[in-house]
Parts: sequence; C-alpha cells; structure tokens
Amino acid sequence: MVEVTVALVVLGSLGTALMAGIQTGHIAKRQFEVQSLSENMIRNQMENVFELAYVPPPTIYSTVALPPDYTVTAEALVYDPSSPNIETIRVTVFKRGEIVKTVETLRANR
Repeated sequence: MVEVTVALVVLGSLGTALMAGIQTGHIAKRQFEVQSLSENMIRNQMENVFELAYVPPPTIYSTVALPPDYTVTAEALVYDPSSPNIETIRVTVFKRGEIVKTVETLRANR
C-alpha cells in the first residue's frame, strides 16, 4: 500500500513538472511572436516615414497597415532646437493599449 502511494505521488509530481514545462514553453513562444511582430511593424513604419517628405517637428506621420489588436504611432520630435533640419523619429508599437516596443532614430532634411 505504501509503495502504491509513493508511486502515485511520484507520477503526480512528474505530471505537474511536465505541464509546467509545456506552459512555460507556450508563454515564451507567445512573447517571442509579439516581439518579432512588433520589430517588423517598427521596421515597416520607419521605412514608410523615410519615404515620406520631411515635415518639421513636432508632427505625427501616417501609419502602415497593422494586424488586429496592434496600433503604431510614428512621431517627429525636436532633436535640437538650434537645428531645425534634424528631427527624432519615435515609433511605438502597442498591443491592446500596452506599449510593446519603442524605437527612436534621427532624420535629416536633405
């Protein structure tokens, strides 16, 4: 009787450990997909901004097509008030209203 109880406890522990491992893998995969998708959206948005005509900051640029549940903002900010031909471009990706990733770069009026 004791052996059966010990065996059931061991099997239960192994089952719990297995399920925890599967859940951790699933969570990591989901987070990787969100990060990967957000990086692609940022890259596409940056390319779109650099194809558009230079607009003196502060301004908000139009956004590219997005998957459901995601929004993107692309804004031009003043980099140096003494140099009106350089701006900071900030692109932020949101998923269901929460910030996923923000990237900034510089853009010059040529």
